[in-house]
Amino acid sequence: MHTLKTEPTYSGAINGVEPLQAIAWPLWQQWLLRVCVIFFLLLIIPLETKWYERFFEATYFYEVLSPFTSYRPSFAEVDSESGRWGVMSYGTWFVALAIALASASVWTLIQRKSIGLHYDRLYYWLRVLVRYRIAIGIIDFGYLKLFPMQMPYPSIANLNTDFGDYTLYKLYWQSVGIVTWYEIVLGFVEILGGFLLFFRQTASLGAAINIGVLFNIAFANHAYDGGVHVYSAFFVLLSLFVLAYDVPPLYRLLIKEQDIQPIYYHPLNDPSFSTKWWLAAKTLFIFLFVFLLGYYRYDRHYHKQRLKDPVEQGLAEARGFYSVDHFKINGEVLSSDSSTAIIWQEASFEKWSTFAVKTSAAQPIPLENGTPQEKDIDRSYELAGVAGGWKYYYYQADTVKKELKLWNKAIYSLSKKDKSASKKLLESPLIWKYTHPDPNKITLQGQDEDGNYVEVTLQKIQRNYPLVEGQNHKTNFNIQTYTPLSKKHP
Repeated sequence: MHTLKTEPTYSGAINGVEPLQAIAWPLWQQWLLRVCVIFFLLLIIPLETKWYERFFEATYFYEVLSPFTSYRPSFAEVDSESGRWGVMSYGTWFVALAIALASASVWTLIQRKSIGLHYDRLYYWLRVLVRYRIAIGIIDFGYLKLFPMQMPYPSIANLNTDFGDYTLYKLYWQSVGIVTWYEIVLGFVEILGGFLLFFRQTASLGAAINIGVLFNIAFANHAYDGGVHVYSAFFVLLSLFVLAYDVPPLYRLLIKEQDIQPIYYHPLNDPSFSTKWWLAAKTLFIFLFVFLLGYYRYDRHYHKQRLKDPVEQGLAEARGFYSVDHFKINGEVLSSDSSTAIIWQEASFEKWSTFAVKTSAAQPIPLENGTPQEKDIDRSYELAGVAGGWKYYYYQADTVKKELKLWNKAIYSLSKKDKSASKKLLESPLIWKYTHPDPNKITLQGQDEDGNYVEVTLQKIQRNYPLVEGQNHKTNFNIQTYTPLSKKHP
């Protein structure tokens, strides 16, 4: 891996170029390198047919780049809780390692009867492959945070959801999403660490940055059941391999305080290597996966609006958090001591096309993390991983007829596996009449999902949130309180 000599040894000039002589590797290092070659190739080279289907079905250039940056090896999955979050979620790694160990042993037996390889050259190009795989993956990962798409700012309903009604991963994502600049800085650091890996002189520094950032992400995703622990740990593993290149000389220099002059293999000493073509290919690669990819990510976020939160504008001046002043169901007025589970307790209108209602009735909870979608009705980040009786509706407003067409987003999300059921749901929205007598009051009338006729009056509550106000360095919080209609949830 490293040779510590005062000067290199040459085997003779070829076409005027002096190639560096292959240095003899100990047998155990040869075997270990063979294991690494097979193991990392299995994790880096796509083996699943769905990857190639996605690649060849690309309709524009971003979809050509994306499969390379986001590929996650998963050819050995275990359908269990441990397979999703625990040790068996690394099943692909275990299988790849077993294949690598067996194949390296066979390779060793065959190698004894053939001409030896130039192991410095093999190690060099494996490290190049690993460096570039980390770089494009972590840079793409970083753009999701630099243009804050991965963890959006909490919605009004989310800000009014009880702490205990969140799944672990949603707590973590909300905690990062509330501090937008922290997310942006994380993205910048990830992009910087990835960019440094394109160059030999800065590769170890980039690997060290990635280990620090990605280990924290992997650990947090284990702790919060985030679901991307394997992918982030994948980059930690690859970065450790890259950093190991400089560990021996640094150990001798810093720990043993020895004078060293490390000699590294470089293909410039190889007569078969073309510097001109390699420089052109490297420049093109960096242009595609740094600058062009960054443009596409920006374009998808700010122009094509491929986001996790909805983007359609909601009712003008309706945005806000509401208490329930009056609630009538099937003609019967329910008082605050009513025990029915369907009584509304709180409500919110977002700035986008979402209306949320809180009851004490159990609601289905989508557990996915709400990936970016093209349509508002499919954007489920705000309701993913949230309990507490909140019902989220996607709505379309007819301001002339004073009507709202509403679809329950959780029911729709769970019905998408059945195309006929989701189509039927889309064709049968709830129709509610609304009035907006003043900026702080809204009345709604219509049938709910169970066929009950509901009449409700909502009163806007002006609330300041310490979580938000604290970012503005305000110390005198004016926290408004109110009494919900139901006493079950004070």
